[in-house]
Amino acid sequence: MKRAFLVVSGCVLRYARYIYDLCTIITRITMKHLKQEFDKLTFKEVIIYILAIVVMIAGLSLLFIGLFIPPEGEIHSSVLTAFGTVCIFVASLLGISIHYANELDKFKANIQERIDEMTQAQ
Repeated sequence: MKRAFLVVSGCVLRYARYIYDLCTIITRITMKHLKQEFDKLTFKEVIIYILAIVVMIAGLSLLFIGLFIPPEGEIHSSVLTAFGTVCIFVASLLGISIHYANELDKFKANIQERIDEMTQAQ
């Protein structure tokens, strides 16, 4: 029985090492990709994302603290309303940013099409 346990644990440890190596490789690739994407962001986008993260953490903290304010274990409706407002604010920050980025891309593509049409017509 002890020998079978050692054999099984040896196999598990070997495969665990392969899984660990695979996760390390995936993490390196992902982090490199994330760094490239982060480098493409403008200062304004970085501020928007940081503000969204900070406000969401504040809202989640508000909910967590609401559990310990009397009556304990019950989150008051005002806390839930405040958290809802925070979520709407974060969603509007991210949504407006994405919307106008897409509109700008459409505008650039439209201008490029018109310039291409003008050059081909001549």
